[in-house]
Order: sequence, then structure tokens, then C-alpha cells
Amino acid sequence: MKCGFCGYDFDPSEAESACGGCPLVKGCHLVRCPRCSYEMPPEAKLIGWLRSLKAQLQVHEIKDAKESIKNEIQ
Repeated sequence: MKCGFCGYDFDPSEAESACGGCPLVKGCHLVRCPRCSYEMPPEAKLIGWLRSLKAQLQVHEIKDAKESIKNEIQ
């Protein structure tokens, strides 16, 4: 998940621990950034899925680039 205020990329489980001591209503669905404490609604599942897809594609592109460089050297 990415903070909408400071841009910090963090795991939602980090946000839960950062918000654990909140004296307000338990069960509010806001997520708190562990870096700047900005509160925001949770990331939509579609956005999370698209982020993971992008990361997977980048890994494949890097592997393909390494293989093509290796083939050019040989």
C-alpha cells in the first residue's frame, strides 16, 4: 500500500500495528501510514492486484534483459 500523503510504500499489516493504540472506535476502516501517521481508506483490492501485476511484469522484464545481454556476450 502506498501513502497518499508522503508516498511511503508499506505493508497493510504495518499500518494495523501503527493504529493499534487509537482511543477512538475500534473497527474503523482507516489505515494509518507508519511513517507520517496520515490516515486514509484502505487500498481497493483491484489496486493491490494491479500493483502486484506490475511488480511481476518488472521482474520478468529484468530476467529477459539479463538473458538477452548474456546471449549477446556469447
